Amino acid sequence: MDLNLNDCLLLKSREKKLYQKLKKLKPEEISSLDLKSFSLKPPQVGEATLKNLKVKIKWLLENWEDIKKRFLTSSLEEIIEIMEKWVALHSSPSVSLKLKIILKERFKEGKTFREIGKELGCSRQAVHQLYQRYIEKSFLTPCWSETFKEYLSCHNFQKRKKWKKLVKFLEKIASKV
Repeated sequence: MDLNLNDCLLLKSREKKLYQKLKKLKPEEISSLDLKSFSLKPPQVGEATLKNLKVKIKWLLENWEDIKKRFLTSSLEEIIEIMEKWVALHSSPSVSLKLKIILKERFKEGKTFREIGKELGCSRQAVHQLYQRYIEKSFLTPCWSETFKEYLSCHNFQKRKKWKKLVKFLEKIASKV
Protein backbone atom coordinates (compact mmCIF):
# COMPACT_ATOMS: atom_id res chain seq x y z
CA MET A 1 0.00 0.00 0.00
CA ASP A 2 1.41 3.35 -1.01
CA LEU A 3 -0.02 5.80 1.52
CA ASN A 4 1.26 9.20 2.50
CA LEU A 5 0.80 9.25 6.25
CA ASN A 6 0.47 13.04 6.33
CA ASP A 7 -2.50 12.69 3.98
CA CYS A 8 -4.28 10.09 6.09
CA LEU A 9 -3.42 10.53 9.74
CA LEU A 10 -3.74 13.51 11.98
CA LEU A 11 -0.30 13.56 13.59
CA LYS A 12 0.51 15.59 16.67
CA SER A 13 3.46 18.02 16.38
CA ARG A 14 6.03 15.67 17.93
CA GLU A 15 4.78 12.78 15.84
CA LYS A 16 5.14 14.96 12.73
CA LYS A 17 8.73 15.85 13.66
CA LEU A 18 9.52 12.21 14.18
CA TYR A 19 7.82 11.24 10.94
CA GLN A 20 9.83 13.89 9.05
CA LYS A 21 13.02 12.26 10.34
CA LEU A 22 11.77 8.83 9.32
CA LYS A 23 10.46 9.74 5.84
CA LYS A 24 13.19 7.66 4.19
CA LEU A 25 11.65 4.56 5.74
CA LYS A 26 8.51 2.90 4.42
CA PRO A 27 5.47 2.98 6.72
CA GLU A 28 5.80 -0.79 7.20
CA GLU A 29 9.37 -0.31 8.44
CA ILE A 30 8.36 2.47 10.83
CA SER A 31 5.58 0.38 12.37
CA SER A 32 8.05 -2.39 13.18
CA LEU A 33 10.84 -0.06 14.37
CA ASP A 34 12.58 -1.07 17.60
CA LEU A 35 13.06 1.75 20.09
CA LYS A 36 16.46 0.49 21.27
CA SER A 37 17.97 0.62 17.78
CA PHE A 38 16.44 3.98 17.06
CA SER A 39 19.15 6.60 16.53
CA LEU A 40 17.31 9.13 14.35
CA LYS A 41 15.17 10.37 17.20
CA PRO A 42 14.96 14.18 17.26
CA PRO A 43 15.29 15.96 20.60
CA GLN A 44 12.21 16.19 22.83
CA VAL A 45 10.64 13.12 21.28
CA GLY A 46 10.22 10.35 23.78
CA GLU A 47 9.17 6.74 23.84
CA ALA A 48 5.48 7.61 24.05
CA THR A 49 5.64 9.62 20.81
CA LEU A 50 7.34 6.79 18.95
CA LYS A 51 4.90 4.28 20.40
CA ASN A 52 1.88 6.41 19.37
CA LEU A 53 3.28 6.92 15.89
CA LYS A 54 3.91 3.19 15.48
CA VAL A 55 0.39 2.32 16.67
CA LYS A 56 -1.21 4.80 14.26
CA ILE A 57 0.90 3.65 11.32
CA LYS A 58 0.31 -0.02 12.00
CA TRP A 59 -3.41 0.54 12.38
CA LEU A 60 -3.55 2.60 9.20
CA LEU A 61 -1.60 0.04 7.15
CA GLU A 62 -3.82 -2.79 8.32
CA ASN A 63 -7.13 -1.00 7.99
CA TRP A 64 -7.23 1.95 5.56
CA GLU A 65 -8.38 0.14 2.41
CA ASP A 66 -11.05 -1.74 4.37
CA ILE A 67 -12.18 1.47 6.06
CA LYS A 68 -12.47 3.26 2.74
CA LYS A 69 -14.36 0.39 1.08
CA ARG A 70 -16.69 0.04 4.04
CA PHE A 71 -17.20 3.80 4.23
CA LEU A 72 -18.19 4.11 0.57
CA THR A 73 -20.81 1.36 0.86
CA SER A 74 -22.18 2.33 4.27
CA SER A 75 -25.37 3.99 5.33
CA LEU A 76 -25.09 7.29 7.15
CA GLU A 77 -25.74 5.49 10.44
CA GLU A 78 -22.80 3.15 9.85
CA ILE A 79 -20.61 6.12 8.92
CA ILE A 80 -21.04 7.48 12.42
CA GLU A 81 -19.60 4.21 13.80
CA ILE A 82 -16.61 4.41 11.44
CA MET A 83 -16.04 8.03 12.45
CA GLU A 84 -16.22 7.08 16.15
CA LYS A 85 -13.42 4.54 15.71
CA TRP A 86 -11.29 7.01 13.76
CA VAL A 87 -11.73 9.78 16.33
CA ALA A 88 -10.93 7.34 19.16
CA LEU A 89 -7.59 6.63 17.48
CA HIS A 90 -6.72 10.34 17.65
CA SER A 91 -7.83 11.06 21.20
CA SER A 92 -7.23 9.89 24.74
CA PRO A 93 -9.60 7.28 26.22
CA SER A 94 -11.08 9.82 28.64
CA VAL A 95 -12.05 12.17 25.80
CA SER A 96 -13.07 9.36 23.45
CA LEU A 97 -16.30 8.53 25.31
CA LYS A 98 -17.49 12.16 25.18
CA LEU A 99 -16.64 12.33 21.49
CA LYS A 100 -18.74 9.24 20.75
CA ILE A 101 -21.67 10.88 22.51
CA ILE A 102 -21.13 14.14 20.62
CA LEU A 103 -20.94 12.32 17.26
CA LYS A 104 -24.13 10.35 17.87
CA GLU A 105 -26.10 13.21 19.35
CA ARG A 106 -24.97 15.78 16.77
CA PHE A 107 -25.21 13.70 13.62
CA LYS A 108 -27.77 11.01 14.43
CA GLU A 109 -30.17 12.96 16.63
CA GLY A 110 -29.45 16.39 15.12
CA LYS A 111 -29.00 18.03 18.52
CA THR A 112 -27.36 21.39 19.10
CA PHE A 113 -24.14 21.86 21.05
CA ARG A 114 -26.17 23.38 23.90
CA GLU A 115 -28.44 20.31 24.17
CA ILE A 116 -25.44 17.97 24.10
CA GLY A 117 -23.70 20.11 26.74
CA LYS A 118 -26.68 19.77 29.08
CA GLU A 119 -26.55 15.97 28.72
CA LEU A 120 -22.80 15.88 29.36
CA GLY A 121 -22.96 18.43 32.16
CA CYS A 122 -20.77 21.01 30.44
CA SER A 123 -21.18 24.22 28.48
CA ARG A 124 -22.08 24.61 24.82
CA GLN A 125 -18.64 26.10 24.27
CA ALA A 126 -16.88 23.07 25.81
CA VAL A 127 -18.79 20.72 23.51
CA HIS A 128 -18.02 22.92 20.50
CA GLN A 129 -14.31 22.98 21.38
CA LEU A 130 -14.20 19.17 21.65
CA TYR A 131 -16.03 18.94 18.34
CA GLN A 132 -13.56 21.25 16.60
CA ARG A 133 -10.42 19.95 18.28
CA TYR A 134 -11.04 16.27 17.75
CA ILE A 135 -13.87 15.54 15.36
CA GLU A 136 -13.34 18.18 12.66
CA LYS A 137 -9.56 18.08 12.91
CA SER A 138 -9.44 14.26 12.68
CA PHE A 139 -10.98 14.34 9.24
CA LEU A 140 -9.20 17.38 7.77
CA THR A 141 -6.80 15.28 5.72
CA PRO A 142 -6.62 14.75 1.95
CA CYS A 143 -7.46 11.03 2.25
CA TRP A 144 -10.67 11.70 4.14
CA SER A 145 -11.55 14.65 1.94
CA GLU A 146 -11.32 12.49 -1.18
CA THR A 147 -13.27 9.68 0.49
CA PHE A 148 -16.03 12.11 1.53
CA LYS A 149 -16.18 13.59 -2.00
CA GLU A 150 -16.47 10.11 -3.49
CA TYR A 151 -19.19 9.14 -1.00
CA LEU A 152 -21.23 12.29 -1.61
CA SER A 153 -21.01 11.87 -5.39
CA CYS A 154 -22.36 8.30 -5.12
CA HIS A 155 -25.33 9.14 -2.88
CA ASN A 156 -28.18 11.64 -3.03
CA PHE A 157 -29.05 13.10 0.36
CA GLN A 158 -31.02 16.18 -0.63
CA LYS A 159 -34.37 14.96 0.73
CA ARG A 160 -33.09 13.56 4.03
CA LYS A 161 -33.51 16.19 6.70
CA LYS A 162 -32.68 13.75 9.49
CA TRP A 163 -29.05 13.51 8.38
CA LYS A 164 -28.68 17.16 7.41
CA LYS A 165 -25.88 17.94 9.92
CA LEU A 166 -23.82 14.87 9.00
CA VAL A 167 -24.13 15.55 5.26
CA LYS A 168 -23.19 19.19 5.86
CA PHE A 169 -20.13 18.03 7.82
CA LEU A 170 -19.11 15.63 5.01
CA GLU A 171 -19.52 18.41 2.43
CA LYS A 172 -17.48 20.82 4.55
CA ILE A 173 -14.53 18.41 4.87
CA ALA A 174 -14.77 17.38 1.22
CA SER A 175 -14.41 21.00 0.13
CA LYS A 176 -11.70 22.10 2.61
CA VAL A 177 -8.66 20.01 1.83
